[in-house]
Amino acid sequence: MQLANLKKSNIFKLLVVAAIALSFNMLYYLNKGNLSRLVVNAEEGAITEEFDRSYEKVNDIDSNDLSADEVEELKTYVKLAPKVIVADANEDLPDGEIPGGDTLDLSEEVDASVGSTIGKKLIKKFGKKFVTKKLPRIIYGKLPKAVIKKITLKKFEKAWNDLFLGSVAGIVSEQAYNYMVKNHVPKWAAKSAAAVLYGVIWYYLN
Repeated sequence: MQLANLKKSNIFKLLVVAAIALSFNMLYYLNKGNLSRLVVNAEEGAITEEFDRSYEKVNDIDSNDLSADEVEELKTYVKLAPKVIVADANEDLPDGEIPGGDTLDLSEEVDASVGSTIGKKLIKKFGKKFVTKKLPRIIYGKLPKAVIKKITLKKFEKAWNDLFLGSVAGIVSEQAYNYMVKNHVPKWAAKSAAAVLYGVIWYYLN
């Protein structure tokens, strides 16, 4: 009787071990395809956290005479803002339509000329609703408050659809800067916002 109970106990233990092993094996294969996505999510989380910190500092700037620290914060903001905007915007795109590249590294010298307007290229690739409605709203929400104070969302959307999308990549940054300065945005904020806008457009054009 004792021998029978011992055998039953050992069999039960073996079954438990096998079940645990099978569970881990199944989890491995279920998660294997999502591993790269988990890594990307972790990277995006770190970028978002750093962006939020930088964005808060940029929004505290209240003078045209920038300190060395403020200049560095602006550089960080301009580098990270396009990445955060793109990550948010891509949630509205099907997986098959999300570009595989990165936002433009503004430290690199590139040929930014394109054969047709930005609007025609983007709408053809991503659809009118995404390009003319969703994307400008997401961009606007990440612009410095110094820009938002002078330009309403409605005015920005109009400029986006009438001016920026009707332009070509090689000159859109300059057009955006001139538009913002014309609307009394401080030059430091206009320059930073124009660079962010350019970085986002570059990502979706490529």
